[in-house]
Amino acid sequence: MTSKFIINTALKLFREYEDIYTLIKEKGIILKYVDLNEKIRGLSYKNIIFINSNINDFEREFVIAHEIGHNILHDDSVRQFSKIEAFKGSREETQANLFATVFLQASYKDCDTDDDIQKIINYIHCNYLR
Repeated sequence: MTSKFIINTALKLFREYEDIYTLIKEKGIILKYVDLNEKIRGLSYKNIIFINSNINDFEREFVIAHEIGHNILHDDSVRQFSKIEAFKGSREETQANLFATVFLQASYKDCDTDDDIQKIINYIHCNYLR
């Protein structure tokens, strides 16, 4: 699967649904907020996405879009064990991060940040969207 395919898929779905919550509803995906270990932001299995109820709004939307990326791009064996990582992630994690960044129209921010999600977005912009 190429980066161009992932970008085009994310853009097509963005144009069709405009926001992640409409996409979830239309695809019949169930979103559950649960108290997870602080290192786990979210995970998905089949048509259910589990989101850590202790993360902030900015992270939450990205994590949902990331898990939707897995749902659309990958089979269940990949999605069960996903981790959202900026630099050490597997090919599938990078693909889900690319999908989330493009679908959410997330912007590169030229700043020194400790925010892991913004680091992922910046990494995707620098390596896949230039």
